[in-house]
Amino acid sequence: MELPKSKENNDSLVAVFTKDRIHRLHKTLPLLPTNDYDFILLDDSTIAKCQIETKKLCEKYGLIYHGSNEQKKFIKQIKSSLISKFVINFSVPEWTLGYARNYAILFGRNMGKNKMLMMDDDIIIKAPNDIDKIFHCIEDFQYVGARINRMPDDSIVGHTYRTGGKVQKRYVSASFLAFDLDEISNYFFNIYNEDWIWLFLETNGKEVETTVDVFHMTYNPFENAERKALFQENGEILWEGTYLSPITKRKETLINPTFWREVLEHRKRQIEYFDSLQISKEVLPIAQQLNKALLNYIQTLQPKYFAKIFQNYFNNLNDWRTLLEEVSL
Repeated sequence: MELPKSKENNDSLVAVFTKDRIHRLHKTLPLLPTNDYDFILLDDSTIAKCQIETKKLCEKYGLIYHGSNEQKKFIKQIKSSLISKFVINFSVPEWTLGYARNYAILFGRNMGKNKMLMMDDDIIIKAPNDIDKIFHCIEDFQYVGARINRMPDDSIVGHTYRTGGKVQKRYVSASFLAFDLDEISNYFFNIYNEDWIWLFLETNGKEVETTVDVFHMTYNPFENAERKALFQENGEILWEGTYLSPITKRKETLINPTFWREVLEHRKRQIEYFDSLQISKEVLPIAQQLNKALLNYIQTLQPKYFAKIFQNYFNNLNDWRTLLEEVSL
């Protein structure tokens, strides 16, 4: 498959991810320097109206539209049975961002690109040359992220901590992340916090350069807080375990149920700490609701479940690396 255009910086690809959020694209797409780089918009939308409007915006602002039909053609061209382990079809209602990120990597490799910038649809760049800056830094660093301003890219639990004046441990987000496509070796989980976990495994927990500032669109983090927090919790626990795993025996630790028993106890203490936070009276009832719901949920979780998730992940790594080579031929 060939890209419709060839830009001056034709070794680089910017992949923008969206799913039924057309209102965001009206604000973010006009600011992108599409004359200088190939931009592909990966449209995972499930609503036909969103798909149609997104395609029109791509035509207006010079992005390459890539929805479910385009994805099917690409997958058919690859002719590999391995791809179904790491990618599913666009436009299904479930959470699929991890699969979409894997797909973007495979697409970029197949196009012969050497550098990729992943960008979420709620990120607003401050200046068009910020993309130049972040790609230029790939000459010196394998991964380069951004400082996310205005609205922290955080979970419901993380925002609850912030209202009490505390900030939990964080990592560089793939909301705006550039990397060397030729050097990556891991794939994304399809679960909340997929980007932090992926990057942490890629770098073995090392510090990642952040070279530009971008804006994250603002929203009310506590709208439907309990539902969102319960959805996020498995990903939160997986991130917690990834972060706590020792650098010298990371794989052995992450597949050990005993380790995950300790992680679950650690997570319970994090939620119980809500009671010690100086939370505003507006947020306090929500925090109390979250405390009860999350502690009840954690009580139902089994350590072996998380160990098995990582065991399956590591079992599939060789297939992922084989697939990367197959799509690059």
